[in-house]
Amino acid sequence: MESDLKEKIMRRVYAIWFFRKVAPAVFLYMPFLAAVAFRETAREFFVARIVDNFLQATHVSGFFGAINFVFAAIENTPVLPTLVIAVSLGFFVLLLRKLAYSIKDLSLERVRI
Repeated sequence: MESDLKEKIMRRVYAIWFFRKVAPAVFLYMPFLAAVAFRETAREFFVARIVDNFLQATHVSGFFGAINFVFAAIENTPVLPTLVIAVSLGFFVLLLRKLAYSIKDLSLERVRI
């Protein structure tokens, strides 16, 4: 009976921790930032053509052709959409890092009742 009570309490503690630390980042911020980045990418760039050109550059010139293609593409894109996409993805990565550290630092504590 004491074990069941302890188990119920710990489940609630873990649920509260999850909803305070993890849930806002996972369920609110990350999808929003990813949606902004994807929307801007789809609105400003013809993604299928970019992928086709990238594969062609890789096939013709190999690894260095791919690197040259990426630098040329970044150099010739409009500034504002590129900044919006970069900032959105940057915040997405920061939230993902914070989430990973929160999960990594999670440790189970022995509670005596």
